[in-house]
Amino acid sequence: MKRSLMLSAIFIVAVGCTPNSIKPIRINPNDILNEKGVSASDKAEKLARAGETLATPNNFIFANDVLDMALRVDPNNKRAQFYKHIVAIPMVAKGSLKRIKPLTDRNQKSAAEYARVVENIKAGSIKDFLLDGQEDIKSEEDFQAHLDEYTKAVSNLRNWLKENKSLELTLYVNPNGYKTGGAWAAAIRNCAWSKVVYSESVYWYEPSDSSYEECAHNSQEYKINTADVEAMQYIASGMQIYSTILNSYSLSGAIDTAITFEGLSPSSQNVLNALMKQPNFAKVRDPKAMRSIIDMGIDAVAGARWAQKMQDSLCPHGESNPENRPGYIFADGLCVKTNDPKIEKALDNAEAALAGQSFITTVGNSNEHVATKVKPVALLAEPISDLKTLRPQIDDCGQLTSISDDTAGGLFPNGNVQDLLKITNKQCVRFDGYFYKIDNRENIN
Repeated sequence: MKRSLMLSAIFIVAVGCTPNSIKPIRINPNDILNEKGVSASDKAEKLARAGETLATPNNFIFANDVLDMALRVDPNNKRAQFYKHIVAIPMVAKGSLKRIKPLTDRNQKSAAEYARVVENIKAGSIKDFLLDGQEDIKSEEDFQAHLDEYTKAVSNLRNWLKENKSLELTLYVNPNGYKTGGAWAAAIRNCAWSKVVYSESVYWYEPSDSSYEECAHNSQEYKINTADVEAMQYIASGMQIYSTILNSYSLSGAIDTAITFEGLSPSSQNVLNALMKQPNFAKVRDPKAMRSIIDMGIDAVAGARWAQKMQDSLCPHGESNPENRPGYIFADGLCVKTNDPKIEKALDNAEAALAGQSFITTVGNSNEHVATKVKPVALLAEPISDLKTLRPQIDDCGQLTSISDDTAGGLFPNGNVQDLLKITNKQCVRFDGYFYKIDNRENIN
C-alpha cells in the first residue's frame, strides 16, 4: 500500500500518557495534523512520541513512517530526528532477503537453503519488509555496496550525535518492547504490533492479541544529556569502524571460487591462488573511508579525556553503580580512571599513533624475540591499493609465511616482516590427515 496512505492511519500508542500508565490511547495522525490552534512544533512532537512508542526491534518499520510524518511537519524536532537516525539503520535491510536471491541461485545447495530460510520466517510485517525489494544483488560488488548503505546509516547517526552534543531529552520508552536490560537491549521480546485494515485508505496498528498487555505502553522515563550523547557517539563509531574495515577490500570472485572448491579439501594456498586470479579481488574499495577511522579515533581519545575531567558527575561512586546516574540511559555511570599512569600512557600513545608516529615494540616467542618499529596507522592513512601485489604465501595451517613487501605497506618501517613471520609462526605438522600447529610460542609485549 502506498506510503501516502499513512496519513490516514490510526495508531494505538501512548503518546502523552504519564509514566507507568498502562491503558493505550488510539491516535489518528490526521486528527493531529488537522488539529486547530496547535502549533506545528506541538503536532510534530505528538507524532514523534507515537514513533517513539513503535521504535522497538520488531516494530521499527511502523515507527519509520510515523517519524517521517513528524519531520515533514517540523524538520527540527529533536525527538523525531533522534529516533529517525536510529531506525534508519535497520531500515537498510528493507527487501534484503529478496535482493540477495540471485546470489543464492548460483548454487543448488545455497538456493535450497535460501528457500528453507524464507519458508521458516514467520508471516508478518518483518517478513514482508525483508521481501519488499527487487532481485538486484547479483555479485559480490552489489552485496558490498548494500553493506555500504548500513555503514552510511551508522555514520549519519554518529555525525548527528556529534552535532547535537548539548541535546537534553526525556525518552518515554516501553521496556516491554525489549527482552531484558532496559531500553537499549538488543534482543526482541514477544511484544508485537499488528496492522489492522479498516478500509482501503484507513488502517492502524495495535498490539497483537497474544501480547496485548506486554505491548500496552507501560512507559519508563530515560533521560539523555551530553554524557549519554557522547557515549552513544562512540558506540556508533565502533560500529562504523568495524563495518568499514570488514568491507574495505573487494570480495569479487569469492563466490565463484567457493563453488569451484565445493566438496573438495583444497589447501589454504590453493584457495588463495584461485582468488589471486580474480582481477578485482582484494582491491581497496574506498581509501577515504579507511582514513576516516583515524578521525574517529582522535574523537574517541578526546572523549575519554573529557570523561576524565567530568568524573565527579559521570561516576560519583568511583566505579560502575546504578546510582551513579539514576534515570539516565547510562545509569551505571561513565567511569574512566583518572591519575592512572597506565591510562594516561595509553591515551598519549593513542594520540601519537593516530598522528602518524611510529613506536618500538618487541615481538617474539618463548625462545627469542626482536625489537621492531611499528607505524599503527600506516594501513589506514595509505591503504594498500591491491592486496594481491603482496603475493602472500600461506602454509597448510593457514599461517602467513611470506609477502613481497618487507614493510607490509609501511606497517613495519624497518622492513623486517619476514623475520617477524619466522619468529612468530608455529610449526605446522600433519597428523592423521589434519594439520596442526604444535609449539607454544607466544608474542612478547
